[in-house]
Amino acid sequence: MEVAGLLFLMLPCLAYAMGGMTDVSLRITRQNKGDVFTPEDVKSCTPETCVGLSSGTASAPSYSDPCTCQCHPHLPAFREDLRICVDDIHECMLAPFVGGSTSETIPFVFLPLKGQIIHPSKEISFSGVQTPICAVSGAKFLTESGWVDLRNPVDTDVPFRLFRDEGRTFLQWVGEADLRSKMSGRLVLVYLMCRELATNEPLTPTGYTLFSPCVAFRVVGSPTKFLSTNTYILDF
Repeated sequence: MEVAGLLFLMLPCLAYAMGGMTDVSLRITRQNKGDVFTPEDVKSCTPETCVGLSSGTASAPSYSDPCTCQCHPHLPAFREDLRICVDDIHECMLAPFVGGSTSETIPFVFLPLKGQIIHPSKEISFSGVQTPICAVSGAKFLTESGWVDLRNPVDTDVPFRLFRDEGRTFLQWVGEADLRSKMSGRLVLVYLMCRELATNEPLTPTGYTLFSPCVAFRVVGSPTKFLSTNTYILDF
């Protein structure tokens, strides 16, 4: 009876650690080996806190600081809308960034100055496609409420272009400096519209195949703080 009573008394604590913190604000910092997130305004944590906050996809890397959680290396990207760590984005088929013998689906990147290449050491790979011709069709960034359209505030254009060099495809940033700053710490999804030219076929409506992959990446830093009304401080 004493053991049963003790377990009954512990139930509220376990519920808090495993699922009762879903409404707690999180501070997110993107990192190469796995995004880091910390619950704000929480006085104490247990080893189960990170497990509960991420549905088992993250853990506390240090026993001395159980409130600091990090995504597992094989699930490096933290989705603040779903509160889980992932290695893929189910909303779109992702084309990986490939360089040498390595391939990354959601790489950790530094957003460069306008006109420069994002993740220049790795090209975008289109698996099973020999002659792709692609263009950027849209872009979004992730918030706690879901995906939000990403456009330049001045001309409303998508702030990305594709750059071709010796048969390789790279992603180019063409956003303004202010927008670049606001994308710090964001998970970004760029939509592409592609066609594959059929070998030895003329350029006709039946001579190519259309497909719509995406590329995704995590920008170094932490997302812009949001207001208590859940309105993000992004003046687009």
